[in-house]
Amino acid sequence: MTSPVNDDLARARSRFLRDRRAAAEFGRTVPLPIAGSWRRSAQAGVDATGDDTRQVTITSDTVLSRCARDPMNQLVRSLGSLDVGIVLSDEHSHVLARADCGRAATTLLNGIDLAPGFDFSEGFVGTNGVGTVIQTRMPIYVEGAAHFQERFLRYVCAGAPILHPITKRLEGVLDLTCDVRDASQMMQTVAVQTAHAIEQELLRAASPVERGLFDAFEEAVRSIPSGSRAAVLAATDLMTAHSDQARTLLTAAQRTELCAAAFRATEAHGRARFVFDVGGCDRPSQRSPASPAPAVGTVRTSTTLRISTVRFEREAAHGVLIWAEPMGAAANGGDLPDAQTSAEAGRHLSRPPTRASQKNGQQTAGLTHTAASSRAPRRRGLSQARPTQTPALVDDVSLSRGSRSNAWQLARRELGSSLRKGEATLLLGEIGVGKVSLVNEVAHAHRLHVHVVSAETIEHCTDLPAMLNALTHGGQNPLGDPVIVLRNVHLLPAHSRTQLERFLRAPRVHGDPGRIVLTAERVTGDDPSPLSALLPFIARTVIVPALRERRGDIPSIAQSLLDALQPGRGRRLSATALQTLADGHWPGNIHQLSDALRYAVEHRPAGLLTTDDLPPHAFSAALRPLTELARQERIAIITMLYRTGGNRSAAARELGISRATIYRRLAEYGLS
Repeated sequence: MTSPVNDDLARARSRFLRDRRAAAEFGRTVPLPIAGSWRRSAQAGVDATGDDTRQVTITSDTVLSRCARDPMNQLVRSLGSLDVGIVLSDEHSHVLARADCGRAATTLLNGIDLAPGFDFSEGFVGTNGVGTVIQTRMPIYVEGAAHFQERFLRYVCAGAPILHPITKRLEGVLDLTCDVRDASQMMQTVAVQTAHAIEQELLRAASPVERGLFDAFEEAVRSIPSGSRAAVLAATDLMTAHSDQARTLLTAAQRTELCAAAFRATEAHGRARFVFDVGGCDRPSQRSPASPAPAVGTVRTSTTLRISTVRFEREAAHGVLIWAEPMGAAANGGDLPDAQTSAEAGRHLSRPPTRASQKNGQQTAGLTHTAASSRAPRRRGLSQARPTQTPALVDDVSLSRGSRSNAWQLARRELGSSLRKGEATLLLGEIGVGKVSLVNEVAHAHRLHVHVVSAETIEHCTDLPAMLNALTHGGQNPLGDPVIVLRNVHLLPAHSRTQLERFLRAPRVHGDPGRIVLTAERVTGDDPSPLSALLPFIARTVIVPALRERRGDIPSIAQSLLDALQPGRGRRLSATALQTLADGHWPGNIHQLSDALRYAVEHRPAGLLTTDDLPPHAFSAALRPLTELARQERIAIITMLYRTGGNRSAAARELGISRATIYRRLAEYGLS
């Protein structure tokens, strides 16, 4: 628990308010993000003793609000009666929604107007868990005296930025606020986890067009030659993105007008080139969309832009990718070059086609790959997180028997719809959630036959498209039409992903999509996603829920696994053993649960299985009553220890705490 008053921080705040030059003497007393926020607050003229509030007009029914609803409700259920307010703001620090845990939280937050429709920007109310996150784009923990205004001194808030997983645009902030006496620094971890859950909902809400378009946008930005004045923009009906150079060349209103002009120009042919005056009027050229760009032989004003644009389209969804270059600037690849079937590029949801280009020794048919975009992804923590047994047992077990999980049933329905339509599908989920098992269940219901290809097989295959074509079109199979499952594609090296991309692109050219299912773990962190090049060819993404998200299903899943481990033996778990499993936190999900049951049946080959037969890692529930925040901290430690293979130093580093702290927490929570 946090001390109600941090005396050193309070004294530092008082010195700063008396003399702003005191900031130079803070040392380690004041965290750098807080010190920086104090300076910005003072420069903005915020009154440290003020209590003014400002109401703003908001639109409560936004994509962000809808995507945040379920993660916020789930957090309310997790926190129970703890007096914490959960606050959602937009990118302007305007509060959009709030959910209160515990009766006192409502009164507490209403006392400072931390409610929908109020402005909590740093330049208006000073340092806080909403506006300061907007300024820094990083998680922050603001404790008591760390606030700039006096009225917030009894509060603690922990905020985390919400970044759109496609555009990387800052969408808003998820903030937890409570009384300083009820606070814990793990509030920041909980806020970050919930913000990530909202980001995944934003990904699910995005259409295939948006995913493909913004992936192409990122590659186009990386391909801009050094020193070029070219700018790249991307736009759909709901989202826009632009490079830094676009912000320099165009105002917000001009960017909007340019995107509208690009939509109009590409409506008929899918691709277009035209001249755009930054003053606002665009003049489409008379050349056909496929004709080569004329050489720039006359000097033009820098306010006139040469535009190349391509349309992305699928059913009712559409978007445009725009390359803009000042007339008179060096060409340097300033156009989106021609392609044989340019009009079909957007409609088939491929990348904007270009002339095959060579850069860094790699030839591609899409936008130029730079060294940064083709590098192999770091596999931080993945190898240590592999389960100890092979996944064959889980793959062949039905995980839907008696299921009450809405998330699992939704995944089944979405995958079933995708298989019926013959779409390429991506299954995303944590390690061991049963992605292949889900495919087996759904394929069996549709009388389809499943071929599972491991990442290792793909990596060592010299001609992957030929192998997959043989599996897909290998003649009539008495078991049913084939479904090809490519496992753990996020682990593939760059050359294998290039082969896979070539295979996925080809069916769309020939009009035969095939039933292809890719499985992958969710990729987090700052590294470029290894799936980026494949997303334009994926029609649907299905999120497979973690085991902790379907606790009510654990008894039936455990029984299914027992029946598979010892067929026909009628093995059962005692009520207390089932409760222990249901209460546990399973970072390895169903694979880890099956390991626990395998241990149990080896320990007691016959008879009723009890808690005495379960392995130590099955007892992840706390041995003593914990506050909800302490429980969240314990769960975070368990998860990170699992993902780091039990390496406590690495787990502490990933959690942002010291080694001494993690050893102390392990002892406190009975995990040592």
